[in-house]
This record gives sequence, structure tokens and C-alpha cells, in this order.
Amino acid sequence: GTNVFISGPSSGLGAALARKFARQGASLCLMTRSKDSMLAMANEYKRLGATRVEFFSCDLRDEDEVQSHVMSAVESFGKFDLLILDAGRSMGCFEEIKDMRSIYYILKVNVNGVINTLVHALPAVPKMSSSRIIFVSPSNDGVVPAQYRSIYSASKHALEEFANSLRIELAEA
Repeated sequence: GTNVFISGPSSGLGAALARKFARQGASLCLMTRSKDSMLAMANEYKRLGATRVEFFSCDLRDEDEVQSHVMSAVESFGKFDLLILDAGRSMGCFEEIKDMRSIYYILKVNVNGVINTLVHALPAVPKMSSSRIIFVSPSNDGVVPAQYRSIYSASKHALEEFANSLRIELAEA
């Protein structure tokens, strides 16, 4: 069967993708910050047809916690056919920001947390196979400037460039 890892499965595209792969009978490894909704999501995905559902709850800003949970996921699943990196935080108007903490929060989740997740999950993505790594960036954020989403767009642009460079590096490996 197909092993699918999704960070950010609690809402939006991450949740839609989890449902899609559940219907296809995939084994789902889901990393979320939302502990409250894990049981309900697990029941839904099993009802839809998922072969297996495991959740790992962590805050992507905590590097050690991410490493620990991703390593546990890798140990449990062995390999991932799809690694979908969808976790992220958004923001409102830049002028409403009162201090740098909210900016650092977005950057730590959207850039550092996603890259840290990938660093520890990459060994479980078989090379020279049909396995895929997918960085989720809604609509054109990170490509086209978006009003009231300056820091979010900047974080998605950073990931876009990281993904482009990584694609070249992994193709050469």
C-alpha cells in the first residue's frame, strides 16, 4: 500500500488530501498541532478506507520535538511514498504587527519547521522510485505579491526557492 505523510492535515488542503488518500486505502501518517481533533479525524479517515492512521502531535517551532516525532514516524512506517508538507500559519495586515514575535512565529513554522520536518523524513523517501515530496503553497502565495499576507508570502517564497534548489540537488544524487 501507499504510505502518505502529511504535515498540516487539520484543515484546508491538508485535510482534503488526507481524505483523498484515505479513500484510496492509503496508510496515513499525520503530523498536526491540533490534538483535540485527532481522534475524530482518525475515525473519519478509517471510515473512508484508510488502511492505517497514525497521528504525531507537535509544534513545528520546536526542533527537537519535530525531530523526535518524525523519527518515530519513520520508524513506524519505514518509508513514505508521498511526503506532503502543508503545515503553515498566516497573518493579517503588516501594519497591525506590534512586535517581531508574530513574524518569527510565522517564519519558524512555515520555513524552519517545514525544512526541519523534511530533514528528518527524507531518509524515508526512497530514491530512484515514484516517491514524491510535495511542498504546499496555496494559490500564488510566494509567487505573486498578496495584500495583507506579506510575511506569509515571504515564507512561502522562501520554501518555493528551497524546493526548486532541492529538486536539482536530489536529481543529481
